[in-house]
Amino acid sequence: MKTAEQFLVAIEARPSDRSLRAVFADWLMERDDIRGELIVAEEEAWGHAPTGDAYWRGKTNRDALRQAIRAMPDGPSFLRALGYGDRYMPVLGTPAADWRSRWRLIRELTIRWFGVPLPDVGRPIDSKYHALAEGRRLSPSIAEWIAFADDLPTRVLAGVEQIVSPARPAVARRDDSTVALAGSGYAAYVVNREAISEDDPPVAGARLSGEGTALFQTVTEFALMTMLHAAFLSASSIRGRTSVERPRDLLLQLPGGVEFGNIVVAEGRGWLAFADHTRDHDAPLLVALDDLDPAGPSIRDALPPQLEPIVAD
Repeated sequence: MKTAEQFLVAIEARPSDRSLRAVFADWLMERDDIRGELIVAEEEAWGHAPTGDAYWRGKTNRDALRQAIRAMPDGPSFLRALGYGDRYMPVLGTPAADWRSRWRLIRELTIRWFGVPLPDVGRPIDSKYHALAEGRRLSPSIAEWIAFADDLPTRVLAGVEQIVSPARPAVARRDDSTVALAGSGYAAYVVNREAISEDDPPVAGARLSGEGTALFQTVTEFALMTMLHAAFLSASSIRGRTSVERPRDLLLQLPGGVEFGNIVVAEGRGWLAFADHTRDHDAPLLVALDDLDPAGPSIRDALPPQLEPIVAD
């Protein structure tokens, strides 16, 4: 008869063998061990993209099971062995053709990097924000930015506020022509009022009463860049930045390299690297390794050699 430890050793040796996990789940549930329920829930989600309804339907249950198991004496090592929430796992390579899919990727990135639970997109927001559209439909992506900022736990929001400072993320009328997503009267990220009803409108940067300068193709692109910078700031132990020529080319050559509007990102288990590829000759390339499980195995071993010098001690 196998022991739980023997199953875990076998799974760590063959992490892509989903049938072995199913056998382990049955073995655990025969012994009334809730870890078996988690394996079943996680494996059901495995075949679904994080942009789809099926993935999010079971998320509340998965989060609750992870939380309960993490509190067990051997819980963290169990989660680490199976790869359930112990390290950041790539998510941005999933195709996302509309605002809802893109926002689901942003929420899932935040969940995986910071290790915090977040609900699915689409929850109601205060009616005062809909009044900004003056009788028209408020952009669903703007509505989601409002809900997202409100859903963020304090420790994550603190990092976000460093990016979109000096004010907490808050949508408000800025002047006759723009609505601010964040910032103050002096400097803000704004959406033109003429675009207030678009599914995912462009975002500009504006100072005082001057005209905005286009920065992001969509609200979701703005939100993703905000969260990538917040992730970078949160990686207090291992992070690095440098200016490289043509960061787009470098990042797209790496495993997990993808484009998200004007943002180019490469990601792997436990690390993120990103840049704004519209600035080919002086864009800072930022690299961060997560701190979710400092007691776990080193993730520097999985970092592509092209990025190693950036985070070298």
